[in-house]
Amino acid sequence: MRSVKKFALPLVGVGVLALAAWPVYAHCGKCAGDCKEVLKQMDAGKLTAASMIATAEAHAKGKAVGLLVDLEKDKMDADVFVLVGEKVQAVAIGADGKAGKMEEAKEMKGMAAVIQAMDAAKVTMGAVIGAAEEKSKGKALAVTATATGGKASFEVHCLASDKIQKVTVDNAGKATGMEEAKMLPAAANEEKPKMKPGG
Repeated sequence: MRSVKKFALPLVGVGVLALAAWPVYAHCGKCAGDCKEVLKQMDAGKLTAASMIATAEAHAKGKAVGLLVDLEKDKMDADVFVLVGEKVQAVAIGADGKAGKMEEAKEMKGMAAVIQAMDAAKVTMGAVIGAAEEKSKGKALAVTATATGGKASFEVHCLASDKIQKVTVDNAGKATGMEEAKMLPAAANEEKPKMKPGG
């Protein structure tokens, strides 16, 4: 599992990373090519974004507020972010689909508001993922969420037809838009991947 200290998704407040402006990096673990390998490994383990979230929620005894599945050292690396009480716990999910190490993601704040909005709207993370996958005709690999004015909004990154599509989902769990993204979301304080020579 990646260091939680390095993982601060753009979930705090309303700020999001300008993903589309990022160039394509080779072997970064987050580009479309690497996402294809991630999905291959997920398929081999019969894993989906929804199944990993369900496993993490049961393990942590909380509700999911985020997800990131990418490639690290040629292996699927999955973290589900679960709100437990007032704290967000990062739950590692292995290639076997089992929950592993869990540690606090201290950088992620304001997630209680996301869960409150989801509960009020009777929207589940599974429904959000389902709406995004239907819209994109792909498979979800990352989910970020924010809450403003008592309503939650979501960005779900899916790999579809060799492209990463960023699908926006509203408080009602309805997909409202879609645009191509060059990469999966990265941590706010994580170094951007560097191009490798000859890659």
